Amino acid sequence: MDLHIDRRQAAVATCIAAGTPTGIAEQRLADCDELFAVFQEGEEEDLASLLDDVGYFDVEVALDQRGSAIADCLYRAVAVATAVDGFPSGAAYSLFRHLRGGRLVEAFILLIRVGHQRWAALPGFWTALLAATQLLGAQDAEGYAEARDRCMELARQ
Repeated sequence: MDLHIDRRQAAVATCIAAGTPTGIAEQRLADCDELFAVFQEGEEEDLASLLDDVGYFDVEVALDQRGSAIADCLYRAVAVATAVDGFPSGAAYSLFRHLRGGRLVEAFILLIRVGHQRWAALPGFWTALLAATQLLGAQDAEGYAEARDRCMELARQ
């Protein structure tokens, strides 16, 4: 039996099932439309993987007051850094996905990693991230303790 599944409809259905409202899922699909022409019949897994890589299936999380305050600190650090030097595009994209998904600890760790390499001597960057550590408090996430300690060390310099 030959079951033909429309790849666009399958992508929208998957995005909606993950928790994204229908209108947003459809708009995101329009933004990714050119990808469907690149993949042939039988390459659905590759297409789905690429859609996932570009954040199509990401669910946008509404932050609570604490989360918004943490995100503000992270955005402030980015603003300080980009006023001095450009932000690497790959890191910026990853940061956007972390923030959109409410993954604030991962966003913090990413900023520490990139900041240590690019903006180690930029006090305003570290001050903003230090404020984020105070709001984040203790976290069990892998790499957080090391990132927090590095932030505190660089903020003191």
